[in-house]
Amino acid sequence: MNSRPGSAGALFFAAVIAVTALGPLTLHLALPAFPAIQRDLNASLATLQLAISLAMLTMAFATLVYGPLSDRLGRRPVLLAGLTLFVIGSVICMVAPTITLLIFGRFVQAAGAACGTVIARAMLSDVYSRERLAAMIGYVTAAYVVAPAVAAPMGGMLVHVFDWRAVFTFATIVGAIILAGSVFLLEETNRHPVPGRGLTQLVRGNLQVLRLPGFYVYALFLGLGSGGFFAFLGAAPYLVIELQGRSTAEYGVYFLFIPFGYFLGSLACGWLGGRFRAHQMVAAGSVFAAFWVVTMVIWVSLDRDSTVALFLCTGMMTMGGGISTPHAQAAAISRAGNLAGTASGMLVFMQWACGALFAQLVGMIADGTPYPALAVIAICALSSTAVAAIVVRNARRAAP
Repeated sequence: MNSRPGSAGALFFAAVIAVTALGPLTLHLALPAFPAIQRDLNASLATLQLAISLAMLTMAFATLVYGPLSDRLGRRPVLLAGLTLFVIGSVICMVAPTITLLIFGRFVQAAGAACGTVIARAMLSDVYSRERLAAMIGYVTAAYVVAPAVAAPMGGMLVHVFDWRAVFTFATIVGAIILAGSVFLLEETNRHPVPGRGLTQLVRGNLQVLRLPGFYVYALFLGLGSGGFFAFLGAAPYLVIELQGRSTAEYGVYFLFIPFGYFLGSLACGWLGGRFRAHQMVAAGSVFAAFWVVTMVIWVSLDRDSTVALFLCTGMMTMGGGISTPHAQAAAISRAGNLAGTASGMLVFMQWACGALFAQLVGMIADGTPYPALAVIAICALSSTAVAAIVVRNARRAAP
């Protein structure tokens, strides 16, 4: 495989998609099982929320390590090490007799899953030209959001038919299959590794990426967008299953609105991407998402028990993300040159860190109504739109 050919093989692309799906699989497969885990392991809601926010926070900080390591040691060995960690963590969760050991297993599982999105994006930047990178990231990121469409209903069905431990049994099997597939299907794509492997170089690489012109603005934009998305995901099981009395299976069905919305956004991204510039796509997607968040706030205020209002509007919000996110990612990563892995890791760090922060915030201010979650989601959406305006301003200033 050449350093940067125009296209890559179908098996390579399928493996990259599978690796990318590992992170959302880690989160969403277990979400429908949390009420059952809370009852079985006698855990408080705050402690159980830690199993969500700690997993996201672990992924966030792990990405800061995976990206620079893949720039220095190569993508393939770092990816295989992360996938092995994921399988080990899934096994720990599967057999955990206490909530403490379960949270530890989630920590190990998340530390391993963090490798997927980071290294997948870095591999794409190694293989595809800059002109095609945004479109290819869009397709792979669609898998990142479509994965919950399979994971959430599957998790709900496994809990309904068996028990919550079946969720982690399934994760173990899927992780082992992805690990085996990566061993046989993924070649090394980093043809120009960066010298230096110490901690100092890792920190220096991240600081160097942050100093790239305009990079931090795109990172903040992606972080705020993910913050609103994960704030909803953290609150949705409680709002739908506990407050509205829906079953875990119904939760999984309603969840389909979200990946379907992102899928439509990705199609629009691919169709419109050649007609408009990156900053225009970022602005359009953010405004579209903010409009639907405001619609959700108004709709739920009028009909608090409407599950359709929650998921339909969030699905449309993710459609806006499908339009803007790939272009923001591609614009940021393309600035990094041979530090593409470090740049990818920094972007994913911002997404997971903001996701963990806002998801935990929703759990802390929850009052038995949907309004705290709606407030956090609205703040994220409107702030993201404000940052998109900065992206547009910077692009106009840089224009000849």
